[in-house]
Amino acid sequence: MSIRLNPGQDGDLLATVETAGGEYQQIAIAYLASGIPVDVDTTNKLPVVMDLSTLATHALQTAANTKLDSIITDLALKATEVTVATLGTEATLATMLTESTFAAYAARFNQVLYDGTIPIDKQDYLQVALADSPGVDAFGRQRVSEVRALFTSTSIYDKDGAFDEQLGGGGTAAHNPNHSSVDMRTTNSGDSVVRQTIIHIPYQPGKSQQAMVTFADLSVVPDVVKRVGLFDTFNGIFLESNGTNVRAVIRTETSGSPVDIPVDQASFNIDRLDGSGPSGVLVNWSMIHLLVIDYQWLGVGRVRMGLSIGGAILYFHEFNHSNLQALVFMVTPHLPVRYEITQSGANPAGLDQLCSSVVSESNFEATGVPQAFVNPTPIGVTNGGWKPLLSIRPKLLFNSLTNRRTIIPNAFEALGTTTNDQLIIRIVLGGTLTAPTWAIDPGAWSAAEIDVGATANAGGIVLASGMAGDRVPISLVTDILRGVALGLDIAGTHPVAPFSNQVTLECRSTAGTASAVASCGWRQLGA
Repeated sequence: MSIRLNPGQDGDLLATVETAGGEYQQIAIAYLASGIPVDVDTTNKLPVVMDLSTLATHALQTAANTKLDSIITDLALKATEVTVATLGTEATLATMLTESTFAAYAARFNQVLYDGTIPIDKQDYLQVALADSPGVDAFGRQRVSEVRALFTSTSIYDKDGAFDEQLGGGGTAAHNPNHSSVDMRTTNSGDSVVRQTIIHIPYQPGKSQQAMVTFADLSVVPDVVKRVGLFDTFNGIFLESNGTNVRAVIRTETSGSPVDIPVDQASFNIDRLDGSGPSGVLVNWSMIHLLVIDYQWLGVGRVRMGLSIGGAILYFHEFNHSNLQALVFMVTPHLPVRYEITQSGANPAGLDQLCSSVVSESNFEATGVPQAFVNPTPIGVTNGGWKPLLSIRPKLLFNSLTNRRTIIPNAFEALGTTTNDQLIIRIVLGGTLTAPTWAIDPGAWSAAEIDVGATANAGGIVLASGMAGDRVPISLVTDILRGVALGLDIAGTHPVAPFSNQVTLECRSTAGTASAVASCGWRQLGA
């Protein structure tokens, strides 16, 4: 237990007292009225932090004793911890005070440190050095900026189609409308369930990325592995229950194959969540939880993991890499949200997927490469049905690697090429194309491929529509398209359920036959 004495406002003295429980409480004391002693470091003109055993070697005047007794009461220090009597009975304060008034004492300061963190210079400019806490992002910036949502998901009405799903053995994943969850269950050895976002959510260097992922029941079950976080088969950050312990894990393929770097709960370096840590929280992993992950990447940055409990983020572990290892800690920062459960013994188990959100803690700028394609060859259409003019989707490989870049279509245009053409066009997400060839590669630096050969498209979701007159082009560039992101599934192939990962510009005439040319533009993120 210690007392720190510093100058306060209006000539007061500011006392900061550390209680037995490690908490800090403050009270402003009128110096001249109280007669409270202050030790002074005469070389540096700084107040000295005095513990109570040091104070006990000095005497206090009766008035000072009375005032200090009142202060102790105000600060809720129990009499059994500190009483005025324990402070001693020596005769004088002269050895403790070298200034006759607080004003003169304060005037001699070249610099005053309040609790070691806020320096004040001679010109009275206040320079604030923020302590590491939930109030700063992964780069140490105070969390005051407007975040940019990169991905959000809920399970209110159904299983979110933004997730791909892999079921192994007898594993099941069922929507539970009463719980707004997807209940992932295994019964026998060999059963598994994996749910992962189709897109790898893009990260922008120099900006803190934060994920909030909610789940129910990460309890330890023998021979069952449960994982929740931002990860895929090769890289990522996640919380794991491995049948024995709950662990914080970083996965990396820097060696050429995936390797997990786990830290057991008993070795968490911020808070072990066993009731003995700074938060005092004793975690129950069978309950619902909100996992928080924020990270720098730039190849070498820090990763923090925590839980949001009682409206506050309680970080429990951080991984540091800069100046500590020779290689980047993950091959890529572009990661999907993923839930998984695998059973390898006789014990059935479950894990519930709830909601997730990934945000950039700054103004995320769509800096990906803009690209475009135009098909100058007219395609005939009729009023008898919709005809695809062109479709776009991700390539399977980019620079010989599995293509995890995110394709965002952002513009489509159609033009009738003959007199009196009256066209209706629409943009459709997904569907089943008839006889596509995907023969057009826009270029080596493109992560997308184009089809202009399909003859029909069944199903899908209509995103936008419009009409064009005689040789008057129509452009569809809408806010709706900004929410459409195309990617590959868990296995690195084109997903087919709940809808395929292409966007198609379709056209028909209002009467008779017509012909049209078309173009599209897109941006690809995740360099």
